Order: sequence, then structure tokens, then C-alpha cells
Amino acid sequence: TAMAARPGGNPPQLQTIGLATSADGHKFDTPRRILSQSEKYPPNRGFVGYSTPAAFVLNGRVHLFHDVAAFVAGANPEWMQVALQHAVSEDGETNFVEDDKPLLVREDFHFTSGEILGPAALVDGDRVRIWFSGHVTYGELLPFVIRGYKGNEFGIGHAYVNLETFLADQDE
Repeated sequence: TAMAARPGGNPPQLQTIGLATSADGHKFDTPRRILSQSEKYPPNRGFVGYSTPAAFVLNGRVHLFHDVAAFVAGANPEWMQVALQHAVSEDGETNFVEDDKPLLVREDFHFTSGEILGPAALVDGDRVRIWFSGHVTYGELLPFVIRGYKGNEFGIGHAYVNLETFLADQDE
């Protein structure tokens, strides 16, 4: 992911997902942007773009999972990761098609009320599995500290979908 200042400054950040390739795993070509925020997540609603990409290849198509970042002035923190999204491309470099709606949003679980982030996905037999992390809002962290850093304020979540259903959704 790459972050820059947004022209016009509203919201202040502009985040995109890039790609650099290598034939030997040591020397990489010049990074290039492959996915920018779409009209599904407009800047005028506070969305700044995408972060933490993770991809796999299935049936010759590249499936890219990432989170969606937003900026809310005066919030604590102001920059936060608020949703998990999926996009697919025939070559992994151009023409990514995003799902109509996010896979998960931070309001889906107590432990992601602050942020939901860092998707990691893989195909496991007849399922597509996704792991992600999250934490509660900063205001909810004091009990965590008082209890000696024990509790459910941070977590790693797991979700899955049947592979057949996942593939059918991609063909619609």
C-alpha cells in the first residue's frame, strides 16, 4: 500500500495498492499502482483508500483482499481501517473488479469496533478462509489495561465461505 497527500486535502490521505514484481525475489521492478479507491468508497464520505493487501491465484484469476481506510476528523484515532473488501483481476495488474459490498465491517464484532484490518486469505479444500485482526475503540481500552492486559479487546477473527459459493459469486 502507498499513502500520499490527497490533492485538495479532504480527506487528507490518499491510499492505493501497488505491485512490484521480481524474477528472482531479490531485484524488483518499479512499483506501480494497481488498485485505487472506487466510487464504492468516496472521499466525500471520509474514505481515504485501501491498505494491507493479500492475494491468491485461483483458476487463473488473482483474488485480492484488502481493508478500507477512512479519516474522521476529531476521532481517536482519526485514520482507521473500517472494512474488509475483495477484488478480482484476470492478470493481477489491471481491471480489478470489486465485490458490491464489503466482506466484513468493523461493527460486525465487538473486538473490531475500533478497527478491522489485515486480511489474510487462502483456499483450503472446499473453503476460502479469511483471517483478520481487530481491536476495540481507544475509549474501550482502559479496562484492558486495568485487568493487566487480559481480555477480548484485541483479537484475530476467522471467516470462511464455501469455495463453490465463492466462485459462483465471482461469475455473477
